[in-house]
Amino acid sequence: MKKGLLVIGLVLLSINAQAQENEQKKFTVNGQFITRTEFRNGQAVLQTEDDKAAFQTGQRMRLEFNYVEENLKLFGSIQDVRIWGSSPQIKASDPFLSVHEAWAEYSVNPFVKLKVGRQELNYDNFRFLGNLDWALQGRAHEIALLKYEKEALKLHVGYAFNVAGESTKSGIYAVSPQYKTAQMIHAEYATSTMKFVGLLWNNGQQDLVAAQGLKDETVYMTTIGLPEISWKKGSFKALAYAYYQFGTDQNQREVSAFNVSAEVSNTFALENDHSFIATAGFEILSGTDFDQDQNKNNTFNPLYGTNHRFNGFMDFFYVGGRNNKGAGLIDTYALMRYYVKKNLFISLNSHAFMSHGTLNGIDSFLGVEEDIALGWVVNKSFSIQAGYSQVFAADNLAKVQAVSNQDGLQNWAYVMLIFRPQSAAKFIGLKW
Repeated sequence: MKKGLLVIGLVLLSINAQAQENEQKKFTVNGQFITRTEFRNGQAVLQTEDDKAAFQTGQRMRLEFNYVEENLKLFGSIQDVRIWGSSPQIKASDPFLSVHEAWAEYSVNPFVKLKVGRQELNYDNFRFLGNLDWALQGRAHEIALLKYEKEALKLHVGYAFNVAGESTKSGIYAVSPQYKTAQMIHAEYATSTMKFVGLLWNNGQQDLVAAQGLKDETVYMTTIGLPEISWKKGSFKALAYAYYQFGTDQNQREVSAFNVSAEVSNTFALENDHSFIATAGFEILSGTDFDQDQNKNNTFNPLYGTNHRFNGFMDFFYVGGRNNKGAGLIDTYALMRYYVKKNLFISLNSHAFMSHGTLNGIDSFLGVEEDIALGWVVNKSFSIQAGYSQVFAADNLAKVQAVSNQDGLQNWAYVMLIFRPQSAAKFIGLKW
């Protein structure tokens, strides 16, 4: 009898130990599926009178794998990104499947963590460091992060070093526009009413001038900034950010550039759970005068930000490397969003654009853009996002883009179906 009870006890202890182990070790699978159908008639680049509008559908399927064990977390995601029709129906393989993230995070103690591997960098308002979620392929960095987070203070220190492939000796790094090496310090202090953020990002890239002579040299451009200074009280919020860039660019030019922005917003509560948000602000990204000394570069580069969220949704500026021929940008904007219900909104954004640098005597006014967006959270797994944008381009924008016979109507429209069951981000690419 005693022997039987002992066996039963050992079995129960084993079951209990196994249950505790299972609580400590958890493997979960998540995913997302996104389609975006677009009508492009001047999106990103002005259409000419002879151009025909484009119509296309793209999709992203992403599977995410998460393993947690005590103080260790492993994460990986694979994705398939494609434009409908870009691969045949009958095929053995295609190049569209890739690894988006693959990283490990170790908790040294409750406040200190080490995160290493291919990972998204999402900081602040995504102006300088963002995962580029609007682009179906997204953006991820191969970097090591040491993170300290305790109460209102967060301090992250990062280091990255890239090579084009395994080799026995150093060589010219030609994976553009990535950095060869990068160092980061990001500090954040936040309370219920205010937030203060500081950033240092040192960007080391291949010297392209030296590379022409087959010399492997690295040039460094440093960005220091205040990515967010914000204060809120009740329904009112004021926000500002500022960056300064200095050092040497890839063409051995001396860099001195800046980016500043400020805005105010207020939320008005209406009857029946309706609400209205009004925002007004400006952003200046410094530019280089067309007649300036060619050895100097005053054009601010937002580098690894999610640029679609800023300066109009038609992506004339900074998205895809477009920088207005280095002339910079002054963007004055007014934004309005009306919540028909808590899960349904419509917004109207207005932008007036000017170049910051001079354009060889050409007036600096570039045009006006109007953006309409609709967002509807159907349920926790499914949301719908749609938009229409139209730009009223000044002749200067056509001259900057070298378009001689621009079409009188420049517009863009899209519809997105977003399936993100475990994600808090139900919409993509919207700043407000």
